Amino acid sequence: MALERWQALVLIVAAVSLVGTLAAIAYGRWRAMLDAPAHRRLHRRPTVRGAGLGFVLGMQAALLFGWLWDVLDGATAIRWALSLGLVAGVGWWDDHRPLSARWRLLAHLLAITLVLPWSAAAGWTWLLLPVALLIGAAMINFYNFLDGSNGMAAGQAILAGALLALTTPDPRVALLGASVAAACLAFLPFNAPKARAFMGDVGSGALGFWFALIALAASTPTREPLAAVAIILSAVWADAAFTLIWRMSRGPKGRWYTAHREHLYQWLVRSGHTHVRVALLYAAWTLGPAAFCLWLLGRYPSLDWVLIIVLYLLAALVWISQRQRLLRQAWAERRA
Repeated sequence: MALERWQALVLIVAAVSLVGTLAAIAYGRWRAMLDAPAHRRLHRRPTVRGAGLGFVLGMQAALLFGWLWDVLDGATAIRWALSLGLVAGVGWWDDHRPLSARWRLLAHLLAITLVLPWSAAAGWTWLLLPVALLIGAAMINFYNFLDGSNGMAAGQAILAGALLALTTPDPRVALLGASVAAACLAFLPFNAPKARAFMGDVGSGALGFWFALIALAASTPTREPLAAVAIILSAVWADAAFTLIWRMSRGPKGRWYTAHREHLYQWLVRSGHTHVRVALLYAAWTLGPAAFCLWLLGRYPSLDWVLIIVLYLLAALVWISQRQRLLRQAWAERRA
């Protein structure tokens, strides 16, 4: 696709996202869709939720232009748009009134099933369905965990999307990466440095699903998109996965799946770091070790598992050491 079309795509997606975000914020205020301050939340005043609907509309527009510009075939664009609408739709419902986790999970699994490229050329078989569903559902929910600190989720999506778009030889991956970066860039001023609105489940779930699209549905001839996404979103995945493991092993028995504020980024904010500083720390990881491993993956695709293992071992060391430091600091403050 010509450079002029890429530039037009970014501008159109950003414009749709901006207008949609403004409309979603106005609607949220009208419907009193507000997240009030609470024990497990990090903000201190009621804040509109559900503003992520704006950038979901921008990403839907990207799929339309991908179809019109022959980056995507019609059947693929329609399946992806319907699946994105399904994930965003259940999130939008949940932003209005609580929806059973069972129904949300069912919708997520159905959406992932609809977008998988079930063909021999893509390397997928029905035997891999459980693995694909697990990965897709995990990505949706891992991203949902980030919508609690100003600029965190949107900032990670901007960096990950831009890096994937700049490094991939696959025009479909480039389309998905560039569009999510543009959409979230238009949303970011409303979420950081001070949050006027949160993306809500409609936005966070859609972002996780969008990266699942890149990882599971957009095949490429030179490297596995799943490995690229696992590397560039390692800040998201590592924090979510290690927190989940910690809660399952040492947290409240039988309640590891309940709402909490035990993620490392939440501990950092509670210890006195500003939201922006924490978001920048996570961005430094994405632009540093993760981006370096992504570059190595492009040069040596056969090392994908080695790079992932090394990167996540390093992430584990950082996560454990920082958590222990923050725990010691909290105990010292309590004793003082």
